[in-house]
Amino acid sequence: STFTTMRATHAVIVLATLALLAGAQAVVPDTTEIDAIRCDLFARIDASTTRGNPQPLLATIVRLSFHDCVGGCDGFIDTDLHGNEGLADTIRTVNEMYDSLGAPTGMSRADFYALVGTLAVHKAADNQQSPTAPMPTIPLFFGRADGEGRIVDLPNPHNGIEEVTTVMADMFGFTEREAVAIMGAHTLGRAHRGASGFNGPWTSRPHTLDNDYFSELTEPWRVVESPRGPFRSFWRRVTGGPRNRLMLNVDIALTNVISPTTTGDRAGEVTACRDDHQDCPIQGSVATIATDFANDNAAFIAAFATAFTTMITRGPNGPLAGTLEPAGGLAYTLPANDECAPGPPGPGPGG
Repeated sequence: STFTTMRATHAVIVLATLALLAGAQAVVPDTTEIDAIRCDLFARIDASTTRGNPQPLLATIVRLSFHDCVGGCDGFIDTDLHGNEGLADTIRTVNEMYDSLGAPTGMSRADFYALVGTLAVHKAADNQQSPTAPMPTIPLFFGRADGEGRIVDLPNPHNGIEEVTTVMADMFGFTEREAVAIMGAHTLGRAHRGASGFNGPWTSRPHTLDNDYFSELTEPWRVVESPRGPFRSFWRRVTGGPRNRLMLNVDIALTNVISPTTTGDRAGEVTACRDDHQDCPIQGSVATIATDFANDNAAFIAAFATAFTTMITRGPNGPLAGTLEPAGGLAYTLPANDECAPGPPGPGPGG
C-alpha cells in the first residue's frame, strides 16, 4: 500500500543529512516530453500485472511520491532505512525512466518523482472505467530542488487517528479533511509482509482510485489476533467480502474510537468492540468526513487531489508555492481511452 510504512513502532524515515540545493532552476517540459513519460510509465504499470494483482506498480509509485515528500520533496529515498521497505524495485524503475526520459529534459529528479506520481494517480482514477467518473485535478509544477533528505517520524498504524491528523498537519500542513482524504490512498495497492508485516488489500480493486476504502469502513469489522502478538493484530470484515481484505487500527479509527493500547508490550491491542468496531463510539468530525467520502465519490476525489497537490508542492521549509513554475500549475488531461497520444496542457487553477 501507499502507506505501509506506518509501522508497529514509530517509524523513522532517515533520508541522510539535509542537503537541498539553495534553488532549482525550473525546467517545464513540453507536451511531447510529458506524453513520452506517460506512455512509458503506463506501459510499465500495465506490464506489472500478475494473476490476482492488477497493476501493482501503480500503487507503489504513488507511495514513492509520498515518501519523497516526507520532509520535503527532494528526489531522494534511502531504501536501506527502516520504513522504506518494499520501495527499492519501484525506485530503481523510476530512476531508470528518469535517466532516459526525465534527465534529458533538464528537470530535477524531485520534479520527475512528483510527475510520475501525479500521472499514476490519474491512471488510478481512470481505472474507474466510467465516462462519468470524477477525475482528479492535480496541476503539474516544476522547480523542486534535488537533495538528500532528513529525519521524519511517521504515525504508528496501530494507534488512533489523532496521531495521523497531528503528524500530517505538521508534515504537510494538511487540514483534517486533507489528512482523512490522503488516508484514502489505502484504496490502492495492498499490505506486504516484507514491508509492513501484513498481507492483503484494503479494497476489492486495488488499482482503482475511488471511495471504496471509505465505503468498506461503513461495514462491521472484527479484530483478528496475529500469532506475532497483539501489536500485530488487524481487522477483517464480520460478514461478506474476500477473506484476505484487511484494515489496521488506524483505518478503523477513522470512524470509531477504538482506543488501542499505545505503550508497553501490548501496544496496539484493542480491548473494546473487538467483535464489531461499530460498537465503539463514533469518531466525531473525522468520522463525519469519512462518511461524506463514503457517500460521495466526487467529494473524495476532489479532496484527495487537493491533499496530493499540497503534498507534492511541499519543501523542507514549508510550501513551495510561488517558487514553482508555471504559476498556477500546468493542467494535463489524459487522452480519451488512455491512448498514447498527446494530452494538451493548459493553464491550471490561477494560471
